[in-house]
Amino acid sequence: MLSKTISSDEFSSPLTTDEKIRVFESRVRTWFIEIAENVTAINGSGYITVSPLLSYFEMIGQFVKGEKSDDARGQEFFLIGFKKVYPSGIKSCKPSALYSKARCGLYHNLFPYPGLLLQDLGNETFRQEGPDLIIDPKNLVRDIRAHLTKFHAELTNADATDYHNIRYFFENAFDLLYGTNLYTGKASPSDDATSIINTTMPSKTNATVGPESMKSSGVSNIEQPNSLADGDIKKSSN
Repeated sequence: MLSKTISSDEFSSPLTTDEKIRVFESRVRTWFIEIAENVTAINGSGYITVSPLLSYFEMIGQFVKGEKSDDARGQEFFLIGFKKVYPSGIKSCKPSALYSKARCGLYHNLFPYPGLLLQDLGNETFRQEGPDLIIDPKNLVRDIRAHLTKFHAELTNADATDYHNIRYFFENAFDLLYGTNLYTGKASPSDDATSIINTTMPSKTNATVGPESMKSSGVSNIEQPNSLADGDIKKSSN
């Protein structure tokens, strides 16, 4: 399976731009967001809900910028993605603190660093109370689903602002992360992330490889998105 809703024999390699978008949206929605929505109903599930969803910010930062993250740039892409999900910012939450306290603590240690709490915040997703950063898991799921829906619309609506540039950066990141050929064919592996990728793997470099759809469309003067989500991006070893 290419995703929970797309079988491996539904497409042939190489995937078109629209097929890549469909695979991306289906994977994020069915493998992560819908599962997280179900898990939040379980008492005590806050950390197992929040931990994988925090990766959404770094992931979306790569697709927005058209580049592949690495150990030295994880925080940079996280902050880019956070700004896309919350373009007006969160007055009570500094994204760099969310990265260090929540994302890094949960990713590396399974538990958060001191100063991170999970609780019901009403309609808020984040709140800073003194030294403590508080996250509402259910609202984080809500916000990420809303952003995925918005991002998918931007990628598929030809009338959307900056439509061609958004698709260009998306496809460049997709090819860098997954290669140009996903596993397709009737001899499908199981629905498992370790068996999805074919033997054609992406380069480890961030060299821009212009998608064929962009070459044929004559789109030029591609502008890189602003990489600053707040004022203190630092190199990260994560």
